[in-house]
Parts: sequence; structure tokens; C-alpha cells
Amino acid sequence: MIAKRLPPFRKTPGRPRLRYVAVAANVYLLQMEGIDDGRRELMDWLRIALDCEPTFPAIRPNYKREIILKRLQMRLPEPLSLSRQPPTQILSLGFILN
Repeated sequence: MIAKRLPPFRKTPGRPRLRYVAVAANVYLLQMEGIDDGRRELMDWLRIALDCEPTFPAIRPNYKREIILKRLQMRLPEPLSLSRQPPTQILSLGFILN
């Protein structure tokens, strides 16, 4: 492999994964449980962003903060409480049917 100038380990394909998305998913699930229990009325996206994104408080101007919030919302699952039915997943086709 050295003679062919290839790296010893293959790089993983695609976009690098973001570590804070896992933390955001946990906070999201806790808030969803609070909504289902009746302890909470709305989802607090600002709290999720502050808990998982380390640079969020320092981000200026506000439109950049909105972009980060939208990206975070798109990466997290859709709330099941809105549809009240879990989606049916078809693994062989790679998409989700509602």
C-alpha cells in the first residue's frame, strides 16, 4: 500500500458526524417525555442548543444562531406526539412510510 501511496486505513465516506447531535437527541427525548407527562407545554430549542452546542452563546449575529437551530431541528427526529403513530420503517428500501 505504501508503494501505491495509499493511506494505511481507509477514510470513512461522507460528511463527518457531529458529536453534539447525540447530546441534543438525549435532551430532546427528555423534553418529549416531559411534554407527554404534562410537566412541560412546549419544546425549548434554545435550551437544547445551549446544552449541546459549545459555541452557541458566543455566536453573533442572530441569524447565524437561527441557522444553527434549524440545522439542529432537522437532524433530530420528528416528534411522535404530533402524529401519535410511530413511523413504519422499511429497511430494504431505505425510506420511512407514515
